[in-house]
Amino acid sequence: MGKTRDNPLQYIPPKGRNHLNYAPDITSRDAICSRYRGKKATDTGWVPRKAFVPHLRTALYHTIPLLDDEVNCDEFPFASTYQSAGMKIPEGKNPAPNGGADCIQTVAARADDGTEHLLDDTRYDPPAFTENCGRSSMSGKVNQGSMSRFGEFARQLRLIDEDRYLLDPGNAWFRGCDTSKADLVCTMTKP
Repeated sequence: MGKTRDNPLQYIPPKGRNHLNYAPDITSRDAICSRYRGKKATDTGWVPRKAFVPHLRTALYHTIPLLDDEVNCDEFPFASTYQSAGMKIPEGKNPAPNGGADCIQTVAARADDGTEHLLDDTRYDPPAFTENCGRSSMSGKVNQGSMSRFGEFARQLRLIDEDRYLLDPGNAWFRGCDTSKADLVCTMTKP
């Protein structure tokens, strides 16, 4: 999703700048990354779903002071797109009725030898590799740092409501990954 002209991402700007007066940074992120476990209010249209639970093995980056990083929930497609699985029909282009529970669930973890891996979060259902979204327990520093330039990108390109854009998610780094195998082990290699 978002990597070809036939399947672009569509920008949804902050509340007050989109035709729905929708708050993607709150509403879509809440549907995907909610820590709330009960039913949503009837006026939201959301059904009960599996909440996001921070993973204890998430790799964090502590410097001084020691408590300067925290576990974040990272989602793809981004909350600032109409393709976010958190957007409801009819506006949403990638509906996931159960919010983040319909996504591939992963954790960015550090192994005992210090290497970092993106692992299946086994507390949720195993991936089918047909999911249209992903949700990961990861470092807040990595999550916020990876998207820190998006606001400037949107400003410089003068993106407005529903503008389409392409994204290279780095699939070339994962060539040779065979998702048909029961145990999926892939190595990132620079193309």
